Amino acid sequence: MSGAYFPLCLWCKHLDSRHHENLQGWRCDAFPSAIPAEILEGTFLHLEVHPNDAGIQFERQTDENLMPVYFVKMLNTRSIYSSDTLLQMSIDMTGDQLSWRWDPERYPKKTDVKTDE
Repeated sequence: MSGAYFPLCLWCKHLDSRHHENLQGWRCDAFPSAIPAEILEGTFLHLEVHPNDAGIQFERQTDENLMPVYFVKMLNTRSIYSSDTLLQMSIDMTGDQLSWRWDPERYPKKTDVKTDE
């Protein structure tokens, strides 16, 4: 990931796509005013209940047309990893930051993924 951390919010179907020019002011159904910094920074994995999330947690957005345009463009043009690989890496890094280790079999590059022809 080249030292970058991608918030799980980028893959979440609850993200308000009108507000993501930078990490300030991101909003979603769970946090209509602003997503807490600990979620955006990866110190809290929002697969679990957050005290102020109104019962709404991360759910995977499967329609790339509803994801932030700049993020999808970056994934398709500059990232050597698939969207699903980056999501799993972000979950693993957030969930257990101290013991997270790179595993090329678990986190393959796009060119390493075998496809049926």
